[in-house]
Amino acid sequence: MLDFVRSELGLVQDVCTPTDGAVDRPRTGSECSPPSPGRLLVKMTTHDVTGYLRRRQLFVNESRAAVFCNVFCGEGGLGSHLAKQMQRYLPCAITKRHGRQCEPFAAGLQANAGNREQSTGGLMDKKLKNKVAVVTGGSAGIGLGAAKRFAAEGAQVFITGRRQSELDKAAAVIGGDTHIVRADSSKLADIDRIYEVVKAKAGRIDILFVNAGFYELGRFGEITEEHFDKTFNTNVRGLFFAVQKALPLLSKGSSVILVGSIASIKGFEAFSIYDATKAAVRSFARSWIVDLRGRGVRVNVLSPGHIDTPGLSVLMTDEQKASVLANVPLGRLGTPDDMGGVAAFLASDDSAYVNGVELFADGGVAQY
Repeated sequence: MLDFVRSELGLVQDVCTPTDGAVDRPRTGSECSPPSPGRLLVKMTTHDVTGYLRRRQLFVNESRAAVFCNVFCGEGGLGSHLAKQMQRYLPCAITKRHGRQCEPFAAGLQANAGNREQSTGGLMDKKLKNKVAVVTGGSAGIGLGAAKRFAAEGAQVFITGRRQSELDKAAAVIGGDTHIVRADSSKLADIDRIYEVVKAKAGRIDILFVNAGFYELGRFGEITEEHFDKTFNTNVRGLFFAVQKALPLLSKGSSVILVGSIASIKGFEAFSIYDATKAAVRSFARSWIVDLRGRGVRVNVLSPGHIDTPGLSVLMTDEQKASVLANVPLGRLGTPDDMGGVAAFLASDDSAYVNGVELFADGGVAQY
């Protein structure tokens, strides 16, 4: 325990200096001259410790991971309350453990440390470090592309989807600090459950990427009530309540990203119901930025063009995809990774003054 304090907190002056960013107020006198590192920890608040650790690259090598495990598992560990508070900043679930229970815990921390060292390095240069992101429909396609990029930029990511097997595969691909919640975003009870999990594990939402959607062909004159209701329930009703129910968790400065489509401004044959739902999504963003005035919450729409996803493959054959390219000025289909890059821009402080826009990521296909 004392070794940890000495090695990670270093000099007492590091903790007592406001410019370090680790403390919420300057400390002087006896507070900055404790007789032992142990007393220093007693003097520090939970905010101090978590603020310090989230700014340090504790998990970029195995030795630090092992030291940190000992702090929680060893005699006189910091305790489960502080561990829970720190969980949002760490790439693993932290709980107080004793004896043999610590062995697999230590192994997991060290393995995670090695993976992070190889794949992402430290968090200091990440645009979304310490952010909490929720991605609905995050198990495939555009949602998965966004979730991967959010995680790569340092965010703690929650993904939702209807199929557990696909969620498990997606979590393995995303890596990092990823949580999965099996849920159908068209069902209000499932939306409530999503945010219950997020609240319990992270306590807030900094990035809400609402991507869950449904589309199928429906020729005008033959459209059924079932087709109409299913499309609007998922794309409009589900999206509306996914955002409204998230409001209590949205932090000041948070970013809400609604996935739209070029269908909001273009008409496609046998797609009129889907087109209408995406026009509604665009309208929501215009209204919500006024409703949320003063809360510091931004709302924008990311509208993709033709993106090469499993969903597009259901609608189009390879020959049809090839024919589409003739209309795309960039000469190729978009990819989920392309959308992830745009999503990261809208989620980050790079777009801090961007609010209420519909950003088309379509290779130019709907811009002429």
